[in-house]
Amino acid sequence: TYFLNYAKKNYEAKRYGLILWDHGGGAVSGFGYDENDPDEEETLTIDNTEKETMEIQTIMNAWKNGDIETLKKILDVDYTSNQKLNKRIKEELIIKRNKEMADNIEKILANEDKNYFIIVGAGHLVSEKNIIELLEKTGKYKIKRY
Repeated sequence: TYFLNYAKKNYEAKRYGLILWDHGGGAVSGFGYDENDPDEEETLTIDNTEKETMEIQTIMNAWKNGDIETLKKILDVDYTSNQKLNKRIKEELIIKRNKEMADNIEKILANEDKNYFIIVGAGHLVSEKNIIELLEKTGKYKIKRY
């Protein structure tokens, strides 16, 4: 709730939204915990919270410092050893969704007299054909890191 309260206090808007949809792969490798998954390294548990917190801090520091290479090393993962399949997965999970999210952000920002606080997964900011590149490519936006 800290994050939501911070956003509300510092970024006034008429509406707020938080979407945790299939974040990074769902309960197996993204948001949440899957008690049926025998591989606890891939799920968020009490035991590995400190490690995950450190990785999140590394991601945040890299973003603030403009260290895109570190972000790519952490966030640009292979989903399988089969490179052909891996390419298709990245196309569906990242690249296609980047385009959809950028298009939706443009629709939201079309109403210029309002302020918006928009959150996306960090991987969508540094991946191939990322959201920032797509928005800046239109010539309408200049993105700043905070």
